[in-house]
Amino acid sequence: MAARKGLRYEQVADLVERQIASGSLKPHDRVPSVRTMSRNAGVSIGTVVQAYLHLERRGLLETRPRSGFFVAPRPAALDSPSARKTRSRTPRTVAPRVVDTVLASLARADLVALNSAVTNPASRLNGRLNGLTRRVLRELPNLPNVFMMPPGHEPLRREIAKRMALCGASVDPDDIVITNGTMEAISLALGVVCRPGDTVLVESPTYFGILQLL
Repeated sequence: MAARKGLRYEQVADLVERQIASGSLKPHDRVPSVRTMSRNAGVSIGTVVQAYLHLERRGLLETRPRSGFFVAPRPAALDSPSARKTRSRTPRTVAPRVVDTVLASLARADLVALNSAVTNPASRLNGRLNGLTRRVLRELPNLPNVFMMPPGHEPLRREIAKRMALCGASVDPDDIVITNGTMEAISLALGVVCRPGDTVLVESPTYFGILQLL
């Protein structure tokens, strides 16, 4: 790929955009696969995915499950380089198909998952956690079928309070709420501190689940 100014993913996006604008790629046409574009353009697979998702956000491409990326039926008008861009105060939604693409990528062995904090399946930590789980289930076989009411299992909340104290945060076990994962915790926190129409600052890039909740 000829050298152009801008980030790598922008160069790939510009290449595809020019093909759409010239008519080389028509509505419903399948664009080169991620692997093919990666090889031909001399960039990483992640760069191509970022470029395609960028074009999808602009309405130029669409994804089809297990089929790849296609030119959108009615491509949006291409931005003029001299056109003045304005920022909208209306939050953008996170397209479900984008989330599906991210989740589907978790099963791929050729990618490194940077969207969540997970341990290496071969790590010692996983083995230790599995051992603890087996031991607890032997001692309390009915535990998985017990419905725990908020704010959560009291012995667990006491242990969390002890661990937080070691980190310099002195809290009472009654101040701790056990949630069903981080998404519920974020949802409850946003419900407490935010009202409809509030502006929320997040990191960029950020976890897509936060954008969905917002």
